[in-house]
Amino acid sequence: MIYAGITVGPIVGTLSMTSTPAGLWAASYFFSSLVRDICEALQAREAAVLTLPEGFQVREHRDEYRGIGRYHDRVYFMMDRETAEVEAQLQGARDEAVRRSAEALGTALRKSADEAEAFLKKYLQIHYVIVPEEETKAKGLAKTLADALDAMELAEHAQGRQAANLFLDFLRDESNDCLKNYPPLVDAVKAGDFALARGDEGDISLTDLPRIARGDLIPSDAERTRRGKTGKYFAIVQGDGDNMGQLLATSDGMEEKERIQQFSTLCMDYTATALRQVQRFGGAMIYAGGDDLLFLAPVIGAGGKTVWELCRELDGTFRNAFAASAFSKQALPVRPSMSFGVSIEYVKYPLYEAFADAQTRLFGDAKRPFDDKDFTGLPFTEKERKNNLAVRVLKHSGQASGFIASLQSETLTEFFALLDAFFKNDGKGTDKANQAMHSVLYHVENEKALFAAAMDDPNAGQTLGYTFRNAFDNAGQVLAREQNEAVARLAAAIVKDYKDYRVRQIGEEDASYSRLYTLTAMLRVAKLLAEGGKARE
Repeated sequence: MIYAGITVGPIVGTLSMTSTPAGLWAASYFFSSLVRDICEALQAREAAVLTLPEGFQVREHRDEYRGIGRYHDRVYFMMDRETAEVEAQLQGARDEAVRRSAEALGTALRKSADEAEAFLKKYLQIHYVIVPEEETKAKGLAKTLADALDAMELAEHAQGRQAANLFLDFLRDESNDCLKNYPPLVDAVKAGDFALARGDEGDISLTDLPRIARGDLIPSDAERTRRGKTGKYFAIVQGDGDNMGQLLATSDGMEEKERIQQFSTLCMDYTATALRQVQRFGGAMIYAGGDDLLFLAPVIGAGGKTVWELCRELDGTFRNAFAASAFSKQALPVRPSMSFGVSIEYVKYPLYEAFADAQTRLFGDAKRPFDDKDFTGLPFTEKERKNNLAVRVLKHSGQASGFIASLQSETLTEFFALLDAFFKNDGKGTDKANQAMHSVLYHVENEKALFAAAMDDPNAGQTLGYTFRNAFDNAGQVLAREQNEAVARLAAAIVKDYKDYRVRQIGEEDASYSRLYTLTAMLRVAKLLAEGGKARE
């Protein structure tokens, strides 16, 4: 038996070329459909694609979830043939898929398929590795293929000289005609329920960032709530499964190829559910494949729920999917979970920069939040703790605030409770909450030595309550007493979780005030929800 792995690119570089939601989707969907066509061509050549559910035939599911990329950028498959024949079949499948993609791209650009194909053959980075079964036994099938593909992706690959980059023409066309002529987008509009474009063929309107930020994509008018300044801010969210390599490499008596296919089945079911959750919230899914998610959303969605609460719900959906499966009976080093990077920006902020920031939040913060800590003596699961939410808000003024917190932390629970009680409430009392929080932030930062000492106290939970009560006990602040008590509870949760490596501030500057600055960062993020009026155009 011969095993092979394929990876396609350059995905991130292509997605970074666009500044519109539809362009971001089209760039992502291009690669997802390329992988789909590779898988279909391999199946036609009698290959067993392991990164699809067992018995899943691509040709029977081509029209499912039209308009949402659901195929991961890596493909594992096996064939019972000689190595040379496997390579020939793989190359044939690749070339067939590239030709299909060239036909779609050529249609969008009003160019010939031959011209588009010539460009793609130079532009695309489709790498593959082929290994006999015996060479997978030392490290396991998944790790053997993954390590080899990782090395190939990291290597420098020279591209042929090109007179023009057709993706720039495709994604940066100011008239958007190329996007509106892209066959997958036209088909998605025809199928209906496509968040990023609407209308009829020949008269298609693309969804822009202001519509997403305002909550116009929320399905029900009754679920839309007061937004204030948050209606001028959009969120771009990237999610990724944690420690999936360990999950697939676990030795439990199950054939590894069977485990990979079970994993693929669970992921496909999960992404279908996640798609519906994001749509109900009022977001626009860009990609939902494997254990990865990428979507755009308002800060406040259906029913007053925040995008951070949506992330916690999506993590719960992922956990529940695995808890109800055969994987729940396995002795795993860690339980399956998700991590999220959330970048929140003003609607006129460049989308490609927001996309890059969301990636930094996910892979630079949520996935690796405590690289500067001493992990000596901690158990393996503590060293590799992920399952985090990393949030960064860049205000219209240029002020940035952000934090990282475990999705299972007490800190995040207290943060959501604070938002529910004082900063959402469908607009009732939020102006007073905003004024009170402005006072709290000013006083805490002005007297940071006092509040930092309270957070350092061995009995911080009680000490913080007294400190906040004494600091805000004048007559004009009585109305904000309950809010201040909630802030004190949040501060106490931060003290506890910080010690357990479960929360911190993004962009930490002064270690002596790190817990205090984590608190003020979270309060600044919360304050955005209570700010009324309109942001400057």
